[in-house]
Amino acid sequence: MDEITKQEMKVLKLIAEGWNNSYISGILFLAKRTVEHHINSIFAKLELELGGKNKDRRVYATVLYNKYIRERLVL
Repeated sequence: MDEITKQEMKVLKLIAEGWNNSYISGILFLAKRTVEHHINSIFAKLELELGGKNKDRRVYATVLYNKYIRERLVL
């Protein structure tokens, strides 16, 4: 997660909230293609390849994001 940029982290947060690419591009004022680029970069950095056990990369990225956030919470 440390390799993910601030902008990518914003995109990942919105993915984890369940938003689609169109909504993400609108809320962040980015072109849809830019959002797609960020998502592909996130998947690459999280080593989520197409096929295999990572069939739904958005779900697995959400799980990793939630784990990352929980680890940083101070209770």
